[in-house]
Amino acid sequence: MSVTLVCGGLLAGTQARACADAATVATSRRLGAEAGGLAAAGDFAGALERYRAALTALPVSPACESPRGELQGLIARCLERLCRLEEALALHRTRLGTPGVVAKGHLLIQPGPGVEGAVVRGPDASPVEARCANGYLLPPGEYRVDARTAGGPVERTVQVTAGQTTSLTLEAPPAPPPPVASPPPEVVVVTPPREVDDAPCTTCRTWAWAGVITAGAATLGAGIAYGAALGADEEMNDAAARQRRLAGARPPDVEGAALAARQAEDARDTRDALRPVTYALVGIGLASVALAVVMFQLAPEAPGTPAPADGPALGFRF
Repeated sequence: MSVTLVCGGLLAGTQARACADAATVATSRRLGAEAGGLAAAGDFAGALERYRAALTALPVSPACESPRGELQGLIARCLERLCRLEEALALHRTRLGTPGVVAKGHLLIQPGPGVEGAVVRGPDASPVEARCANGYLLPPGEYRVDARTAGGPVERTVQVTAGQTTSLTLEAPPAPPPPVASPPPEVVVVTPPREVDDAPCTTCRTWAWAGVITAGAATLGAGIAYGAALGADEEMNDAAARQRRLAGARPPDVEGAALAARQAEDARDTRDALRPVTYALVGIGLASVALAVVMFQLAPEAPGTPAPADGPALGFRF
């Protein structure tokens, strides 16, 4: 395009010699050369200004029709590079009678969400370069648009009409629905019936009988200890009486009285030792009786024979 603009500018300056005076031709050539240099450098706005100045310098006459048409074509190409497509189309419409000029149409690509990129292909399946962002200036005809999306490739066909703008909206195909997960198997928690313990409290009865036995043994021991204490008390009284008798005899029996005094003292010690034992055994016996009574009260009665369940019973009849 840049080379075409440069060469076109020089050609316009050459053809202008036949339709204007030397000064006008020189001005047109200078402006055309400046426009061609700016176009080569990519400054299409500056080139557009210079080409329009060169067109204004040439007079409107049948002799200048050819160079003026050439300059108008270069101006239209500058407008295309500047994405001023409506102005370029309007200028092309004024030159439909000029040989080599074909009115084009504007294709506008509007990518939707999920569209990553689009490529426009001509009738020969070759890709077409975009002149502007998402804009294509194309000769009339049918074109194919290939787009990449997250859901896969998308292909569309569009018809471009001369002098008109055709908009094509690209949308990504809907994503397939996620697979429906099967519901988890229902877990039924079966709580086993709680077994009722109807067995008697064997421990309570054991403690009750232990209390009875202990009470009996303590009572027996207390009776024996009490009897032994009474015997020691009687022996002490006898030894004390013997001591007094021997000490009062004439002549007094000193040795016998001393022996009797020792026997009385030993009997007194035995009696005093057996008294606490008797009291302790009586207390143990009373506590054992109380424990036995309490345990017998807490122990449940033995379960009876269970009643037969309702319904038919299976068995053998002899």
